[in-house]
Amino acid sequence: MPENNTLQPIQCLASLDFVIVTAKLSDFNSEILCPLLSEDELKRMRRFRQPADVQRYILAHALKRLCLSQCLESPLSELSFGIHRFGKPFCHQAKTSFFNLSHSGNWVVMAISTQSEVGIDIDFPRDINLPSIMKRVCSEQQIHQCLNSSIPEELFLYFWVQKEAISKADGQGIFIGMSKIACSGELGEEKVSVLSNAYHLWTYPWGDGGALACALLVSERYKQQAPRLFQLKKVMKIDDGFDCMLFELQ
Repeated sequence: MPENNTLQPIQCLASLDFVIVTAKLSDFNSEILCPLLSEDELKRMRRFRQPADVQRYILAHALKRLCLSQCLESPLSELSFGIHRFGKPFCHQAKTSFFNLSHSGNWVVMAISTQSEVGIDIDFPRDINLPSIMKRVCSEQQIHQCLNSSIPEELFLYFWVQKEAISKADGQGIFIGMSKIACSGELGEEKVSVLSNAYHLWTYPWGDGGALACALLVSERYKQQAPRLFQLKKVMKIDDGFDCMLFELQ
């Protein structure tokens, strides 16, 4: 995805209604980010055994706190989080803002909206039993599309991130019934209805054969606009906090 290499301060997020912020593991030093996490988050971090899992966890929760503190105009130390019934996290201070996180490979991504519930997913190709997984998460029509495609693994990856994004926006996760989500498996923008709700869905190709999808629940406050995409590039410790810079992805 093309980049605008002009760095902007993270404070620019405060004026935006709908954003996706991405971050690459290899761009950051976990030791610098660790002080951003709460005591509870640090305890959970210590349960991970693999270094890559620890790094992803630290970056995901640092990104969450850095971005929400700007969008909510709230000090980092005052942010607190909980978990809904089906496991979706929420911020106690965010009465009119919604967020969701995903991570895979070398990337952590976050969606934030002031309009309605949002879900995001990023994933990359992996060695899987494609026929078996398709039967669990795809409709008959979607299975037929994959089996008759010249790129079945790539098409399934698009289906997968789309379904994950919508199920996370809904808040029920896999309990929504993944095979009931009638997404297209195509890149770009579309509208998808699931049960009594409608979602606007954006799907993007990502580096190394990956895919990213973001879903926004259509509500009374919904504005038909695509999310602005950014990549966090620098986090620097300064005397009174952290100085963060990002650039916009075009």
